[in-house]
Amino acid sequence: MLKSRVITDIVSFCDCLVTRSVPTNALQAMDGLDKLIVDSNQSSVIIDDFVTASNFQTILQTARDVRDKVGGHIEIDEAYTLADILADLDNYDLRKGLDFFESVDAVFSKTCRSILYLCEYAIDGARLHSLGMSHVSTSVPYAGDTIVPQIPRKPPSINDEQAYWSNLRHWLDGDDAQKEDARHFFGQAFSDSQVIEIVEETERIGSGHRMSKHELRKAHQFLSSVLSDGLSDFDFIGVIELIVSCRSGWPYPLAEILVRNGRNASAFRQWHICYALGDISSSPHAIVCEFLEACADSNIWPLRLQAALARFKIFVQNEGLFRLNHKGQTTASFDTFVESLLSPMSELERLICQLAFASIISGPHFGAFLPPFQSNYENLQNQIELLCLSFLDDGGDKSKAGTLKQLLQSNDYVGICLLVALDCDNQHPMYIALIDNCCNGSIVTTGHDQAARHLAMCLLLKKEHHTAFEIVQRIANRNPEWVDIQILAAEILADTPDAEDQAKQEIDRIRKVYSLTPDFEMRLNAIETKNAAR
Repeated sequence: MLKSRVITDIVSFCDCLVTRSVPTNALQAMDGLDKLIVDSNQSSVIIDDFVTASNFQTILQTARDVRDKVGGHIEIDEAYTLADILADLDNYDLRKGLDFFESVDAVFSKTCRSILYLCEYAIDGARLHSLGMSHVSTSVPYAGDTIVPQIPRKPPSINDEQAYWSNLRHWLDGDDAQKEDARHFFGQAFSDSQVIEIVEETERIGSGHRMSKHELRKAHQFLSSVLSDGLSDFDFIGVIELIVSCRSGWPYPLAEILVRNGRNASAFRQWHICYALGDISSSPHAIVCEFLEACADSNIWPLRLQAALARFKIFVQNEGLFRLNHKGQTTASFDTFVESLLSPMSELERLICQLAFASIISGPHFGAFLPPFQSNYENLQNQIELLCLSFLDDGGDKSKAGTLKQLLQSNDYVGICLLVALDCDNQHPMYIALIDNCCNGSIVTTGHDQAARHLAMCLLLKKEHHTAFEIVQRIANRNPEWVDIQILAAEILADTPDAEDQAKQEIDRIRKVYSLTPDFEMRLNAIETKNAAR
């Protein structure tokens, strides 16, 4: 019974997505989503490309043949014995049908995300936070019936240390839902838990100054004690990620506890604290400035770089916000500030830093502040282009120069790093610096699939197969019509230790769902050969 219902739903979903080819006046005639959105002057290219690239009609017809017997038209057709029906159900490959449905569902979601008035359907089932129950204890029933009032949910225990530990474990070790619940819990605790300490900040304004007060609460005190209490490096990074995820609420106290724990920390932990301070962008904040300046004087280059990037992020956010709110007025020169960060650096260090600066100011977190720095950004791009060309061994056709220009135009600085690195020996300092700083996030991956794919390639060069696969798999799930990226995911699995069975399953899925060209089939054969030799 369940299998027959699932098959019926698969067929119905596909008929609602893709307009079925039947005679105009047939009883089954119905406009699918592809036709409806074209009729409303939108593009159905995502649906169309998937139908072209996949075995859509063949797989759907197999399911339809079974559906028509067991879930649709048995009462108006010739008689079937129960044994015939059960045999059809037993012979239907439900795993193949569900794999196909996952791709079709991804096509629907991607289509919805691409059209404004359909976006709400792409988030169907998503969990919403910051929505509480009404405080009204009773309600008046429309039909005069008696309604038993619901018991209000108990508010979270934002002053309870046991609740802190429980939610921290969920954040560090839980699934996605538990992590989101924990993030929401700490966000509330950072706002409303008991005040423990008041920190005063003095900001100099011209010849005067301005005082501000900031509250450190019990939740901040808890995380501060956790950070200083013998955490493993892995859990330390997890706590830092929790703090950064809550940065939009009250950044000052979060930055305060980071710096207090960072002064005597190892260089490894100071690197992560610098990274977080840049994303939190708390300013004015004297001890943050002092900490970053101290790290900038370190004899360890990665720490000096991260301190420079943090100072750059804080400058961009604060100066950019001022310029946006004051119609282009400025308080400081972008070029002068950037040059002050770059002046003590070598040529290679300058290139890494400039690539990182450009990726930050055009990236997903700080891109909103780009407009007031547009001319500065274009100058930065020109400098990067000249520096990169000096490192590229380009042939007479200047193809690499053309690729570099395209990558700059798409703000794909990870792609630029990959282009330059692959022109070097893998032991060259340039190669190591470029790939390392893409993989650790110093050079930011911009928000499109091309850049994410380039990041996955950088991770593969560092033999970080599992992380590379996760990135490519997310791209593949978002783009079910893109056959090349599906095969790339299988190729990565074939290079991943102990993933032979997973690679085989992925190859089987691709062959079932997609209509493959000879080139694609050749790539799958190569994966199978490699898999068999392991």
